[in-house]
Amino acid sequence: MGTLMIVSCLFFSSGSQSTDLSLIISGVFLLVAGVLIGSSLGPFLARRALREIAKSKPKMSAIFSLSIAYPQSRPFRTAASMAMYSIVLFALIALSGYSTLFASFVSDLGENSRGEYDLIMTSSGQELDISPLFEWSDDDLERNGIESFTIMDVGLCIIRGNDTNSTYSTLRGVPLSFLEVGALPLSEWDSSLGDSAVDVWVEVLSNPNLAIVDASIGMESYSLLGSLPAEGKGLSPGSTIEIRDPLRPMVQTNLRVAGVLTEDASLLLQGVLVSSSAFSSLAESSNSMGWIALYEEVDVSAVASNLQLEFGPEGANVLVVDELFDQIRIILVSLLGLLRVFLALGLFIGVSGLAVVTARSINERKQQIGVIRAIGMQSKQVANSILIEVGWISGIGVINGFLAGLTFHYLLFKTYIENEGISFVVPWTEFLFIILLSLFMTLLAVLPIVKNGSSVSPTQAMRH
Repeated sequence: MGTLMIVSCLFFSSGSQSTDLSLIISGVFLLVAGVLIGSSLGPFLARRALREIAKSKPKMSAIFSLSIAYPQSRPFRTAASMAMYSIVLFALIALSGYSTLFASFVSDLGENSRGEYDLIMTSSGQELDISPLFEWSDDDLERNGIESFTIMDVGLCIIRGNDTNSTYSTLRGVPLSFLEVGALPLSEWDSSLGDSAVDVWVEVLSNPNLAIVDASIGMESYSLLGSLPAEGKGLSPGSTIEIRDPLRPMVQTNLRVAGVLTEDASLLLQGVLVSSSAFSSLAESSNSMGWIALYEEVDVSAVASNLQLEFGPEGANVLVVDELFDQIRIILVSLLGLLRVFLALGLFIGVSGLAVVTARSINERKQQIGVIRAIGMQSKQVANSILIEVGWISGIGVINGFLAGLTFHYLLFKTYIENEGISFVVPWTEFLFIILLSLFMTLLAVLPIVKNGSSVSPTQAMRH
């Protein structure tokens, strides 16, 4: 039954059939199947091993027989203890593996999604006027480390497509000079407009009837910053998009979608991108946004500080693109690290739960322990049998959680990460540390309880 569940969940979570729901079901099936196999197949394998041990070491055979007798007499409690360990280890392994893949993903975040621009100048809440930049001479620009710059108009619009509801979006008027430093990459485009993304950008900025949209508008589903996929509008290249100005809702313009920005590039340029001439006819009110490229040897932070002092009073907020993505990386990795801390607390709670179960089982078996002591078994041998019992239960739970977590880690990679060009990575050192830590915490928690329980004398046991 357990094997059938594992095979079924792997099938339904593979390839194009994989969905969020199928992944959740797969995780549950992997855990339940592992517990079923471990609790049923474990005693069978143990008995086979006991027969081999009995041939050479009869005393050890007796200790091992005693260690599996009680778990076999309480199958549901044993399975529950295994499941408790499996769930915590599964979550820790899956999250640790995904954190490693995600760290590889975010390390390249923004590398190919900003063209060659180094600074972005946006409004900090008031109308932004950066037109004085046009009055700077070439010497002024060079002295400030600026190789080139372009000013983009930004406004608000209402968009609607085929079978999609009307929503507000950002409208951006992109001048042709924006392409001088490097156009932002496209994930897909209308091949009839050009063979490359640059060709499509040129067509869009020269034709007022064309537009480029971000990933949330142009894709059926999209994922920003490695998050779970979200539903997009699906207005792919070739679709028609209806644009209206909120101040003039009766005026409608239909544009043809020429291309879709990549998911990373959509972080920088959200909304609908059109030519400057198209923007002037679509929106009455607008703000400005500056894109600035610097010389390679220039200190980017110093230039950003100078521009902030110069244009800050005008309402400008100067952002360093690399620092912006660095902050995003730090926040995302820190959030995953925080989740791992909470899961580590869950491991501690799981270990404490097993200690409570062990204490209860010892208390229930005081008479049996007294009888065993009376027939000649030493307290050390009784303690060893209980430790083996605890190790057997927790060990199977740890192994099951590790294997289920590793499998789920691979399924997450196939579903969400593989298409980003990231190689599959398994952090074996971190996984080994998690396993050893869980076993060490288990031993530390149950050792005092086992020591006290195994020292029960036959006369004390008879009083119960």
